[in-house]
Amino acid sequence: MSYGEVLVMGGTSDARALCRQLDAANVAYTLSVATPAGKTLAGDIKGQVRCGRLEYGQMVAWLKENRTRWVIDASHPYAEMVSHNLLRACETAGVLLSRYQRPEQLSNLTHPLLYTARSIADACEIARRFGPRVLLTTGSKDLAVWRAGLAEKRCWRAYCPWRR
Repeated sequence: MSYGEVLVMGGTSDARALCRQLDAANVAYTLSVATPAGKTLAGDIKGQVRCGRLEYGQMVAWLKENRTRWVIDASHPYAEMVSHNLLRACETAGVLLSRYQRPEQLSNLTHPLLYTARSIADACEIARRFGPRVLLTTGSKDLAVWRAGLAEKRCWRAYCPWRR
């Protein structure tokens, strides 16, 4: 079996745990991550790691070029577009798709200082009601959207270098 026959999509801790299970079963695979930080976090897995975002057409091409037979979608729960495109790509390429769904963790949290928002725009609207500084602990992909939505605020971003 070649590395391309099994594709694990995702830079999450869940994806890495699945990779370790594939390692234990001696299954060759490729882990696809979106960012260099995701590649660093992959650590010492035995599979190959490819880095870079894939759009729908690129996904189809990759699946066909690598003769992929099985895709495991372990992408972030909020990466809905990735999962949607991956579903379409697997249908187009005739590839088996399994989706790992992380158990919901936030719906039962309650606190008087906890606010929930359905979108970045909604979150910005909530944040504008408070002080002059905002600490962002989100991923880096949407920083420009946050900055535009909070133009009058001083935004700080939590940064983790992900070095072991």
